Amino acid sequence: MLVGTISELSLFFLFAAALQAGDSGNREHCAGLAPDLMDECHDVCDTASLIDELDLVISTDTCVPHIAGALGKPTWLLEAYESEWRWGMADVSPWYESVRVFRQPKLGDWRSVVERVKLELKFMTLYDSSKREAVAA
Repeated sequence: MLVGTISELSLFFLFAAALQAGDSGNREHCAGLAPDLMDECHDVCDTASLIDELDLVISTDTCVPHIAGALGKPTWLLEAYESEWRWGMADVSPWYESVRVFRQPKLGDWRSVVERVKLELKFMTLYDSSKREAVAA
């Protein structure tokens, strides 16, 4: 589901979870919204190399946020209300300093998680563009 667009933002999809489960439905649903780079990833090293080229990783709980966190890459983890114990209950990860956790406020409420991420992305792009303008002046 496309929730909106933000200028100066490039999106890439890594459908590791869908591939691991053998379900290509998510890939097909999002085809054309953004490049799917998962075909370039044949192992963890390929995935790590690709993640290293990104400015920000946004993911559900798959191997991707663990690899990104280990690399120190800024990562936003989208977690279910009843999430895996290892992420704790805080908005930061106890394991990786670069990982922020965006958790459902109630069971099944992904809409508010996506809205919060969307607002954070807008703030981030506004902040970055104002920083660029200040440097150019």
